[in-house]
Amino acid sequence: MEISGTPTGVPFLYMLQNSLVWYPCLGGPIGSVLLASLGQGGTSIDPFYRRPDASQGAYQEEMAVYGREGQACPRCGRRIRRMVLGQRSTHFCARCQR
Repeated sequence: MEISGTPTGVPFLYMLQNSLVWYPCLGGPIGSVLLASLGQGGTSIDPFYRRPDASQGAYQEEMAVYGREGQACPRCGRRIRRMVLGQRSTHFCARCQR
C-alpha cells in the first residue's frame, strides 16, 4: 500500500520511521529494533513464518530473553519470567523491563 508522500518502493520503512516519532520515549528504540530485524530478514522461530523466498530470517539469534524462562537475565542476572498475553508468550526480566 502506497502512502502519499513516501519515497517510491519503501512505504513500510517510511511509515516506521515517521509514525513512531509521536512516542519519543519508545519511537527510537522500537524503530531501531524493527529496522534491525527487517535488515536480518525478520524472525523465524516457527517454520510457518518464512521470508517470501522460503528462507529463514536471522533476527531470532539476537533475542536476549525470549524462550529463556527461568534462566538468568544477561543484563542483571535475575530470572527471566514468562507470561501469556493474548495467547502469545512474552518473556521478560522484571528488573530490566519495568
